[in-house]
Amino acid sequence: MKKVTILMTFVLFSIISYSQKLIELNYDSGKKEICEKTKKINLRVGELYKVKINGINSSVINAKLETTTYSLNSNTPELIKPLFPGVVDASQLENLFYFVDSLFAVSRLNDIYDEALSKWNILSELKSFADTLYKKTENSPNPKESSTALYNAYSLLNVHSNDELKKQTSILINFIILAKEIYQKKMEEASPDNIIAEQLIQNCSELYFYYEKLTKDNYLRYATFIIESQKSKPYLESETFKAEKDLVDLNVILVNNYVKDTVLKDVLPFYTKGSWSFDFSSGFFYDNLVEKSYYIEKRDTLINNILEEERTNSFDVAFGALGHFSYKFTNSFLAGLSMGAAISPFDAKVRYLLGASFLFGRRNQVGLNAGLSLVKFKELSNAVKEDEIGKYVPASVTSVPTYDKLISGIYFGITYNLTSKKKD
Repeated sequence: MKKVTILMTFVLFSIISYSQKLIELNYDSGKKEICEKTKKINLRVGELYKVKINGINSSVINAKLETTTYSLNSNTPELIKPLFPGVVDASQLENLFYFVDSLFAVSRLNDIYDEALSKWNILSELKSFADTLYKKTENSPNPKESSTALYNAYSLLNVHSNDELKKQTSILINFIILAKEIYQKKMEEASPDNIIAEQLIQNCSELYFYYEKLTKDNYLRYATFIIESQKSKPYLESETFKAEKDLVDLNVILVNNYVKDTVLKDVLPFYTKGSWSFDFSSGFFYDNLVEKSYYIEKRDTLINNILEEERTNSFDVAFGALGHFSYKFTNSFLAGLSMGAAISPFDAKVRYLLGASFLFGRRNQVGLNAGLSLVKFKELSNAVKEDEIGKYVPASVTSVPTYDKLISGIYFGITYNLTSKKKD
């Protein structure tokens, strides 16, 4: 039974590991930026991903990696709307009572001052160990340097574990703080002509200096940094997220914990593929539909000839818009069906378009389109007869008899979409 459980656990872990894909990025500490252009990375909708940022010492840099998903939306062009209706923590405080008792047991103020100065020197040396380690491992962990710093810190504070190191560091800090409080109280009690007043002022001033340094800069973090450096990794990873909609934004905030500085704030866009999309675009369309024009010319007293006007062009160019129902083969290439309408500036007639489209781009898309174009043109009615001379009507007819007929042709178009916007 135990073997079966182990086997099932292994299989389950393998499935989870396989289904989750890792995106690796590199952080340039000199430029303070992510090197890769994430727009070229395709996320398949419905799959799980995790982002790994290399070139970072995890004990130095603290990252906040949050993802937000968006859909890309574009406005429906007016022309085709009818077609689409719708210092102190709790553990440290435990030591305060011990020091209150021990400090007041000291018989002379100078002993307290000397001890506080000694402890300040130890804290300063501990900070020096941490500063050196930080400079050598700011951009990448170094196990050897981390081990050396920890060994030196253990030796300096005469401890043998990480917990003892943090505890003794807190003790040193609290001793100096309490020593300052004692000196401050003695200063309030001393008279101006007291022979020790001058020495009190000197010692108290120095203790105030140490106190201000300790309150402005958390010295416990130097010991904590040395300890955490033992398990540093050369990268940071985001939580697993699912690729959804058209776009996933990864909000990256990198904070240098050691110097308390934000080194990077960025939004990395990841565009998806493998889903259906509906988009609008506008542009110019070429088609082969040109309406014929006719006029009447007298043949004799009984017949009028129907003659065709000479055409100046055999094609038409119109401006219009399309709605695209497309499949995203990559995050910047879509193909599918489209329908829309276009108006010709030459005959002011609306051409209805139905065909195929190929879209290139992520948010701002350029489309290549082709298909069937439909338009209503005036055609000669059955009242017009034809003989060996040509088309004719009785002389009593003074205007060309026509009717509206739906004509089909082909079109080619280039469209663009510059109005895409994010939508939650």
